[in-house]
Amino acid sequence: MTATEDDAPISPADQARHLMRSCGKAGLATLDAETGEPYNSLVLIAADRDASPLMMLSDLADHTTNLKRNPNASLLLDGDHHAETLASQRVSVQGRVAVINDQSLIDRFVTRHPEAAIYASFKDFNLYRLHVTRAHLIGGFGRIHWLEASDIMADSPALDAAAEEIIEHMNYDHADAIATYALAHHKQSENWRMIGIDTDGIDLSNGEDYLRINTPEQMQTPGDSRRALAKMAKLARGE
Repeated sequence: MTATEDDAPISPADQARHLMRSCGKAGLATLDAETGEPYNSLVLIAADRDASPLMMLSDLADHTTNLKRNPNASLLLDGDHHAETLASQRVSVQGRVAVINDQSLIDRFVTRHPEAAIYASFKDFNLYRLHVTRAHLIGGFGRIHWLEASDIMADSPALDAAAEEIIEHMNYDHADAIATYALAHHKQSENWRMIGIDTDGIDLSNGEDYLRINTPEQMQTPGDSRRALAKMAKLARGE
């Protein structure tokens, strides 16, 4: 546990959503368009504002062919991908996949995965969104829960509307606080920048590495974010 994390126990729904926001890749399970048999592939993912998974998929990929025939799919997100024990936290998210033509979400995906900028404008690539129906969380040993989408998904329109301004302000006026957040999570680089903020926390990047930091309480307004980010900085400094 780091200096910026809360000591209170996290709910299963919050734990599942936090995993959905933090993971950058997942196993995508689809049904083979020809045989109907299960097919699994590895895809990059980003989180929509409410934590719904976003994927940039090629029309030439087998999983895309499968989804065009049957949009039902599941994503397996591994929260401890370096661990070799089945007691690590992970979540399987079920739902229906659909193309979404939203430039702001394409930008969101590319911000999370800068390497995707190379093919994001290709005609044979499209952004897909998994419309979550439910999820199966394994939050650690003995912590197993089925969760409905209504319990998991969370968004804050007021915070979303101010997100770009908040990110710009933090990067230009509070770079020292961002560096402090990173150091509290054992990240030594001085080139960290904020690239995202949502109701659950913030996203940082140094151009090569990514860091997700959840705030102890949900943020609903820009005022909430100011208080939460200031509190995080104080905790990270040991104040």
